[in-house]
Amino acid sequence: MPIVQVTQPASFPVTLAEALTTCRLNLGDADADVTALIGVATDFVENYILRAIMPRTFALYAGAFPETFRLTRGPATAVSSLVYVDAAGVSQTLAPANYTFDAASDPARVVPVPGFNWPVTALGENKVILTYVAGYTVVPPSIRHAILLLVSQWYDQRGAVSERALSEIPFGAAALLENYRSFAA
Repeated sequence: MPIVQVTQPASFPVTLAEALTTCRLNLGDADADVTALIGVATDFVENYILRAIMPRTFALYAGAFPETFRLTRGPATAVSSLVYVDAAGVSQTLAPANYTFDAASDPARVVPVPGFNWPVTALGENKVILTYVAGYTVVPPSIRHAILLLVSQWYDQRGAVSERALSEIPFGAAALLENYRSFAA
């Protein structure tokens, strides 16, 4: 099932001031470069842990209702809507009373309530769209620190060639992120 990011996060998980302090820089020294690195490090960490860090909306598309929707880009915090195209070709919104949102599972799940069967959909791709919000309400300190470590390393080492041995992700950052990695994708 394809998943698409519908909205962008409103902010980054770390501030420019925090990143500048980590890089041992003063405000105004390299604000644009460090801001760009915050975005890159945040994207890198999200792809590494397979989770959304800052809250935003995602849409999960399916050709028909699966037995269980697995919201793999978590942590999911709310279901916004569950829309489908019925057998007659008419778009319908399924009432929340007909499904359960299980945010405690990893990944979060959406399943029909006991005794309710998912409706029949029209044939074709993307006939069911589940829209949900995912991202931490409070970003864990380990994730924030890993982002700051990456920003600092990438600011200090801006070239592709170095006399020092470089790794794909610094050991310290990888260790900080290990408990947050999702293998549900």
